Amino acid sequence: MMSNLIHSEVGYPALFARIAAVAMALLGTGSLIAQERIYGPFGSIDTRTIYLEPPSRLIDKIVDEKYDLVRTNGITWTFQKSLSEIRELFHLCGVSPIATEVITQPELAMFHSSRLVSLRPSVRFIQSLTPTTRMMLYQHIGDDSLDNHYRNPMSLSNKGIENLVNSPSLSPDLKKSITNLFYPMESGKWWLSDINVLYLICNNRSEATLVFQLLKIVPSLHGWFDWSTLSSDRYEGILNYWNAGGRNAGAANLLKSALESPAITRISLNQLMPPHCRELLHTYPSFEESRGSDWPDCFSTSFTFFEKEFSYRAFDGIREWADERYQEATFPLQLGDIIMITDDSGEWTHACNHVAGDIVFTKNGVSSTTPWVFARVQDVLDQYQKVGGISVSYMRLKPEFRK
Repeated sequence: MMSNLIHSEVGYPALFARIAAVAMALLGTGSLIAQERIYGPFGSIDTRTIYLEPPSRLIDKIVDEKYDLVRTNGITWTFQKSLSEIRELFHLCGVSPIATEVITQPELAMFHSSRLVSLRPSVRFIQSLTPTTRMMLYQHIGDDSLDNHYRNPMSLSNKGIENLVNSPSLSPDLKKSITNLFYPMESGKWWLSDINVLYLICNNRSEATLVFQLLKIVPSLHGWFDWSTLSSDRYEGILNYWNAGGRNAGAANLLKSALESPAITRISLNQLMPPHCRELLHTYPSFEESRGSDWPDCFSTSFTFFEKEFSYRAFDGIREWADERYQEATFPLQLGDIIMITDDSGEWTHACNHVAGDIVFTKNGVSSTTPWVFARVQDVLDQYQKVGGISVSYMRLKPEFRK
């Protein structure tokens, strides 16, 4: 069911108060650090949620590149529609007739072709949009590239929102202006598409840097394998699971030694990952790992789960390449199986790797400020949910391509 926030169309002061209340309630109940245990053929794994903050160097670089540019050029919305179709879209999305008439004046629009038109909305106009209007309208802005935050909005963590709301360095008016831009996912989490607007409503560069530092906080899972309550007759099956047909032998040998030691009853889940994944977990891409404006993404990560290194960009012809090497995965899923998310047009939008139970290894976005994390698969699906819906498939490397 859609969040009540959407149906009730609460005023923005109430919306701000509700966001703050949700963040504080989560913090007060201690759910931000709750510990959970899962069982399966992989053994017994305990997890708790941790939060990662991107390095200052990455945030500084983004703000340095964007701040002056956006403040000089403002905001541009491009639609693959005619001007009359844009007006009809605004009407369907709940924009008032007066506001629609103002923003779609022909002399203010930029016509790239008869069906490719750009508009220049003001900050005041953008801030006047309701959460429902944002959800409906933004899916039509720009193309479907991964760096288009209108169609692929930034997911906000409760921890990031809580830190923003409680920051003593930001004025109450600025906090309200920022949270007014949030709109809810069906899962109850929050999206932000108007990222460039942040540069316009912050008073200076340092304030913008702080806002991005807070909003870019992301959750991950810290996990550890615990065999204190497991019977030793399960050890062989558990070792086979983590060995992954010989592709993760180093981790399986480490676990075997630990199981044989009476003084040890747990080991970090990270230690059971393939070497390259172990190096990446809870880290952010370095500048050395970028190729121009391209950064490591979910596809280059998931398709090289067991490799020593990966290509930092999804290459041309990836689907044909994958069709040759991968087959449909049968349940139960195995370590490293790929979980592929596809939108309603058939385009791949995200890929991640099955680890154990409902835990996946994932990099949620191509941005330099998105780290490699452990996550619950449902949380990943929620983040990539589209208005038109998504589908999920499961892929496993064919035996002849396994090393």
